Amino acid sequence: MDTLLGLPEFRQSEPLLPGTDPTIAGQVVNLLTLAYPPTRVERRREQRFPYPHIVYMTECTEDGTPVAVVAKPAINDLLPIAAEAPNNVGCAPGRIIAVVGKHLSRSGFGFFHKEPIPNRLMIASFEGRPKQWTAFLIDLTWCRFNGNGWYDSGGRFLKIVPSPLNSD
Repeated sequence: MDTLLGLPEFRQSEPLLPGTDPTIAGQVVNLLTLAYPPTRVERRREQRFPYPHIVYMTECTEDGTPVAVVAKPAINDLLPIAAEAPNNVGCAPGRIIAVVGKHLSRSGFGFFHKEPIPNRLMIASFEGRPKQWTAFLIDLTWCRFNGNGWYDSGGRFLKIVPSPLNSD
C-alpha cells in the first residue's frame, strides 16, 4: 500500500503479533487494500491527513461573524444536531452543527455530517486542547450524499476567525 493520506506503508512480510488470528488479519488487509488501492493516483496538490475528530460548524455572515440568535441556545436544543457538544457551547451564537472530520490539509477540511448544511460559508471550530478552540472561515465547495445516510462535504479555509465556542 502506498502512503496516501500519510498512512504508514503496509508490509505483508511483517510477522503477525502472537495471538493474532491470521483470518482476521487477512480480512483487515483486504479492507485496507480496497480502501487504499496501490494504483490510486492522488489528484490533489496538498497532502491530506486523516482527522477523525468532532468539529463544530457555526452559521456566519460573509465576513465570518457568527449569526446572532435571539436567545442563548440550551444544550438540549443542540443534541439532535450534536450528539456531544462542548461544555461552553451555550455561549455560542448561531446554529451549531457537529460534524465528523475526515481529512485535514493546510488549506481545507473534509468531513461527514447527517443533515444537509444550507450555508456555503461557515465557521469551523477545532478543539486543539481542552476548551481551546481554533476557528477558520470555510467556504464549503462540495457536498455529496454517500448513500449510507450521511453527507460527505468539504471546502477551503478562507481566513482565521475568532471561534464562537471560546469563553469570553
